[in-house]
This record gives sequence, C-alpha cells and structure tokens, in this order.
Amino acid sequence: MKYDIFISYSRKDIDIVRPIVEEIQRMGINVWFDITGVESGQEFDEKIIAAIGNSDSMLFFYSKNAMRSEWTKNEVLYAKRRKKIVRPVTLDGEIDDVGWFAFHFGQIDYVDIKNSLQKDKLFDNLKSHYVKTPTPTPADKNKEIQKSTSTNSTVSPTSNVTEAQKQYELGVQYYYGKGVSRDFAKAVECYIKAANQGHAKAQYELGYCYEKGQGVAKNLAKAKCWYGKAAAQGDKLAKKGLARIVESTDHAATAITKTKREQQYELGVQYYYGKGVSRDFVKAVECYTKAANQGHSKAQYELGYCYEKGQGVAKNLAKAEYWYGKAAAQGDELAKKGLTRIVESTDHAATAIAKTKREQQYELGVQYYYGKGVSRDFAKAVECYTKSAKQGHAKAQYELGYCYEKGQGVAKNLAKAEYWYGKASAQGDKLAKKGLKRLENQL
Repeated sequence: MKYDIFISYSRKDIDIVRPIVEEIQRMGINVWFDITGVESGQEFDEKIIAAIGNSDSMLFFYSKNAMRSEWTKNEVLYAKRRKKIVRPVTLDGEIDDVGWFAFHFGQIDYVDIKNSLQKDKLFDNLKSHYVKTPTPTPADKNKEIQKSTSTNSTVSPTSNVTEAQKQYELGVQYYYGKGVSRDFAKAVECYIKAANQGHAKAQYELGYCYEKGQGVAKNLAKAKCWYGKAAAQGDKLAKKGLARIVESTDHAATAITKTKREQQYELGVQYYYGKGVSRDFVKAVECYTKAANQGHSKAQYELGYCYEKGQGVAKNLAKAEYWYGKAAAQGDELAKKGLTRIVESTDHAATAIAKTKREQQYELGVQYYYGKGVSRDFAKAVECYTKSAKQGHAKAQYELGYCYEKGQGVAKNLAKAEYWYGKASAQGDKLAKKGLKRLENQL
C-alpha cells in the first residue's frame, strides 16, 4: 500500500503528535502512523522498512524524547538513505544546530509546531502537494443546495444524503480555507447541518470542533455525543476521539477529586495547628475525615493520630489502628510506626488487665483463706487461687499446691500439690521449692 507521509516520532510524544496527525488525515492525506508503541522485533522492523519505502515523504517530529530514541533516529536515517523527503517538525522549539540532526542533515528548514503561522504554512504545503481533487466553490455549492431544495418539496433518502454531503464538503472548505477565507464558525454551521442528517464524517468533525473549541465554545459533553454518533457508524477517527474524551474526562475527575481531598487535608492541618484560624481539633478531625475517606494517606495518618490521642474526638484505639492501617498500606512511614505503637499498647493493655484480674483473684483467695473481712472459707479460697494460678500467678500456684497438700477446701491430692508447687517453683517461688522437698518424703 502506498502512503503520502510516514510519521516518525517518539512514542512518548504520542499525546502531542496524535492530534496533529489527525488534522492531516482529515485533509484526505494518507499517512502511515503507528500508535502501538512497539519498538522491537524482526516483524516490526520489516513493516517499518516497507512503510518508509512505500511512503512519498516523512514527517519527523523532533523532540528530546525523539533524540533519546535510537529507533526513531534509525527511521529518519533509513528515509534519508532511500532519498525520501524528510520534513522536520520540532515539538520543543529550536533544533540543536550542533547535535545529531544537524550532523546528518546540515542546515535545513524546520517547522515549529507551536508557531501557528508555521503550522498553517506546513498544512497548506501538504494540502497543495497531496490533495489533488478539485472542489467546487462555496457559491456553486450554495446554488446547488438551493436548487435541490426548491425543486424537491419532499426530500428522498438519496437527496438527503446528497445534501448532507454537500454541507459536509462546504464545512471542510471553511475549516481549511479551501477557496474561501478560513472560518471555523461557518464550518461548524455546515457540519451541524450535515451531522443532523446522519453524515458520519461531519459528526466526527463537529465532535472535534467541540473538543478543541474551534468555531464553537469548547464542550466535551457535546464532543462525546457527536463522536459517539460517528463511531456508531464505524468511523475510526471518531472512535479514537471518543476514547480520548473518556480518558480526559476520567483524568479531569481524578484531578478534581485529588484537589478536593488535598484542600480538605490542608484545611485540617490549619485547624489542628491554628494556622491562620483558631486552633480547633474537632474541625481538624472533620476535615481529615473527608480527605481520609477519599484515600488521602496523610489525612488517614493524622486522623489515626487524633483517635489515638483523643484529640477532637473520643479516644478510640480500634479506629486509630484502622486509619493507621489505611495510610500504612499506601507506604506512609509515620502510619507504620503508629500502627506498631497501637498494637504494642493494645498488647500491653491486655497484659495489664490480665495481671490485674489474676492479682485480684489471688488477693480474694487470701481473704477467704485467712478470713480477712469475710467469713473464713477454704473452698472459696481454693476457687480464687485456681483462677489466679491458671493465669500464671506464682503465689496463687503455691497456695493452691499447699491446699492440695493439706486437703484444705479440696480433697487432699499430693500429685496435684506437686504439680502446682512445680509451676510456682519454676517462677522462682522459694516456698514452693520447699513444698516440693517436703513432698519428696511423702510420695
């Protein structure tokens, strides 16, 4: 297949290059333009070689990214060896006059795509070189449209298609300034008439105008609508435009969300530290919560800290652990430390509670054993000693062993006495050690 132009560029510049190439395609110029991003493999090499060989010329998009790409430079050098016309278009301003391009091509005119006059001149040059089909003048078009309208009170499907095509072509003339002064607004008027009659290309062009704000106020919703209509008819450029709109809309929504949550976080910081406002932990927590719920890691950490310390909200270690966990999952180092701190403090608290309970049971056992403030009751003493001993209380273990040795509050059982003396002795209880020696003579 023959091509008018081979597009050579760095795939890193695709977001800049693609809209330019689409404008060239809409002129009716046949281009070879790869958007796969694949830059290796024998099969692809052969495709590139064939495409350059079958192209009349090359449009080379010069940029820092292109100069870092050996693949792109090889494309340009191969086109030069094949004696193809290479038109350099710079994306970064001036071309380095002592660098790679200057070394291989010397002094050569280039187009700065950011310069609208240079860009228009390039497009005019491409149109005059590759767009050969003559088109009627706008006056002739209008005469034909008026004649068609006046002679047909009922428009048949065929005439409807013809009228839509005429309006589309007239729109193209106004858009590109073919035989008339370039006028985006009039182009849009014509595209609308054709698009409303179901003309796919006109629908695409109208979508593009709405996307870029050419001849009409920029409106991505309407651009999406018209791209969708054209895409439904199989228009490939419209499908790309539709994907572009969806992607940009998603990016915009993400950016707005990020901005809002960042604002809430920063406002929370202001309230927490009293920066420019009265210090208010409650309001700080409100702001942190809004940002944290939207995934802001720093806000999640700060909210966890407030719950840990009870600042602006009731102290709640479970919630502190939850928010620290959220932030830590995003790599926040302070949150990781906070999470460790919460886990340790929770463990310590649980240990302290356990120690308190077993100590209380031991002391209650002592009261029942010696009748301190209560009626003396060996059985109840044994119940309390047992609860405390099972939780590792050394003195309770000794006392329980003694009760089993003497048969106080429980049936005498030297084996169990030895068991509990052994438990207490293992923790260093001296009386328990003596108890074990005493049992040696009895067992």
